[in-house]
Amino acid sequence: MKRGWGGWGALLLILVVAAASLGVPAAADTADEIARRIAELERELEEVQAGIEDVELSVDANLEVLAATEQDLAVARRRLTTVEVDLEAARVRLALASQDVTAGERRIAGVESRMALLEAQLAEIRTEILAATLSLERRAVDLYVGFFSAGRWAVLQQDNLVDLTLGRAYGGDLLAEADQEIRDLHALDQDRVEKEVLLERERALASEELVLLEEHREQQSAELWEVERLRIEGQSSVTAVEDLLDGVQLQIQAYLQEKEGLLDDAERLGREIAYRKVLLTRALRPGRLAWPADGLITSGFGWRTHPILNRRIFHNGIDLDSPHGTPVRAAGDGRVILAQSWSGFGNTVVIQHGGDVTTIYGHLSRFGASVGNDVREGNVIGYVGCTGLCTGPHLHFEVREDGTPVNPLKYLQG
Repeated sequence: MKRGWGGWGALLLILVVAAASLGVPAAADTADEIARRIAELERELEEVQAGIEDVELSVDANLEVLAATEQDLAVARRRLTTVEVDLEAARVRLALASQDVTAGERRIAGVESRMALLEAQLAEIRTEILAATLSLERRAVDLYVGFFSAGRWAVLQQDNLVDLTLGRAYGGDLLAEADQEIRDLHALDQDRVEKEVLLERERALASEELVLLEEHREQQSAELWEVERLRIEGQSSVTAVEDLLDGVQLQIQAYLQEKEGLLDDAERLGREIAYRKVLLTRALRPGRLAWPADGLITSGFGWRTHPILNRRIFHNGIDLDSPHGTPVRAAGDGRVILAQSWSGFGNTVVIQHGGDVTTIYGHLSRFGASVGNDVREGNVIGYVGCTGLCTGPHLHFEVREDGTPVNPLKYLQG
């Protein structure tokens, strides 16, 4: 890219200001010191860039871990949801089992209440049977005693068969009536006993059912505790994965912050390297150049009317009026980077000097140096001629800074 002095001046001003902000001296160091410092800064920049690459690899690895951890968390949460559903179902089953046990206990309590009532009735009946039996025995005794009393004996002596018959009939009726009452009581007692046996059987069955219900409730309770244990484990697993996820995210954040710091360092080093390269270019730029050939200046640097094209164009160098075959010398130490026919300059040699300075020698009749030759100031690199666009033998000489033509008189001494 071509730049004028105005562009260079603005760039240098920016770099000088940047150097002041970086704490870098604007000048005074030698070219070797500047080059050595640039090499150190470039090595440091390489280390920083390598650090950035390492951090990016770490971030990528942690992002993979983060994605896998998020999947693990989703799986753990789904498992926990399933366990919580199972837990709720187990709670419902335990509640139902407890209700069944309560119903069984109520059934047994009802049977026992009926048995207690029946036992009370049985006791009352047995008491009545005992009382009736004793009453019957007393009546029999009273009848026996009364029937054979002195009065009854007198009646018998009088052979009163009617009274005797009536007395015997009366006693027999009493005995028969009492005996029937006892038989009725015994029948009632037997009925109560049968009912008591049935109730006892019902209570036994209810007790067996209650035992089974208790076992079922215990089984449901054990299942509930097992599901609760699984829920606790599932919650612990979810918490552990969430903690791991938080840790990975914090690690990624730390790596990103580290990367930002390294990028800032890389930017700072890049600015300092660019600034020092400018200093190096200025330090390596030759302070003066020697005249490339003998002869007077016939056309100076700047706008002119081209002698062949007959229009105003900018003349990028100076023309020296030198006879054909006059030796052309290197204006300073450097390396030949071009030696060939080049555009309107004809046979041209270009020499790269220190820094960003190059010199151009045009319209040569023949070459005295080849590309790649290292030359010293004053070495012959060609001979004056009139190749390319020219009106007569002369040397076209240019000086360029970073590809931009500048007035050669800036460098030519004497």
